[in-house]
Amino acid sequence: MVSKAKALIASTLLTILLLYFLLSQLDLRLLFNTLLNLNPIYVFLGFLCYLTTYLFRTTRFYVLLNKSIPFSELFKVVCVHNMFNNLLPARTGEVSFLYLLKKFHGRNLGEAVAVLVVARFFDMLSILTFFLISAIFVKSVSINKFLIASLIFILLLIFLLVIFSRKRILNALDFFQAKFDSKIVKNILRVFRDTITEFESVKNLKIIVLSALFSFCMWFFLYLTAFLILLSMSIYIEFASAIFASTFPVVTTLLPIQGFVGFGTIEAGWAIGFSIVGIPLEIAVLYGLVWHFIVIIYYLIPGIVAMAKMHSSKG
Repeated sequence: MVSKAKALIASTLLTILLLYFLLSQLDLRLLFNTLLNLNPIYVFLGFLCYLTTYLFRTTRFYVLLNKSIPFSELFKVVCVHNMFNNLLPARTGEVSFLYLLKKFHGRNLGEAVAVLVVARFFDMLSILTFFLISAIFVKSVSINKFLIASLIFILLLIFLLVIFSRKRILNALDFFQAKFDSKIVKNILRVFRDTITEFESVKNLKIIVLSALFSFCMWFFLYLTAFLILLSMSIYIEFASAIFASTFPVVTTLLPIQGFVGFGTIEAGWAIGFSIVGIPLEIAVLYGLVWHFIVIIYYLIPGIVAMAKMHSSKG
């Protein structure tokens, strides 16, 4: 109880400090004027794209769970899970997925964890791939293209190894884990081992390939959502720049301490990302705040509706 109180205090202080700094870089009248003058067509299209990501999320879990849960029921789980994942810090909302599958669909914890780990592996693969490809087209980013191509090749190689050589990878990780005395290295290797082990529960190659495909589609529409919100504010940048900048706020959601409902930390992520692609700090902070307000509405609407339907059907 004490640790939770400390975490809440730390989160609140971080929110206040970061928002104070970020808002000091912004004319508040500009923020209110921007919110009042948003293009409703682009905001609506952004919402449709955001809902489309839910369809791909659901389809991915539907395939990973061997179609054992009706699609419509799993869609509700995804809506509620995503809402809590955005509301709670450091991805602690992931627990809601395990809870909902167990309470409403009787799935055991091990199966739910395995499915979630596989899904998150493909999320990370998708994010890194989009980030690296977008970096090639962002003029303000001077990265060696051969290096980027090499990293993409390594990601593809990891994907193929996970599919075809899981047992060999496990044996190699066990070998290295026994060789290293460093606790940090051992912990890192253990995380990799646990992730690969979870893939053993997914035997079907078709399921793995489809899960990867749905993950890439989901992230494409998430990036498209961010781009449409930019257009709703009459901010025009290349799609590749929007993808590149979007990666930084995603990384902030992994931090152990975050602002309340992500406020402050996510805006800081946007500020860093957009400053790299050449957008002035004031506009970067403005977009981060407006994006945050809009996306909260995007995930609260389906999340609350789905939660109400789940409880009414359970009752």
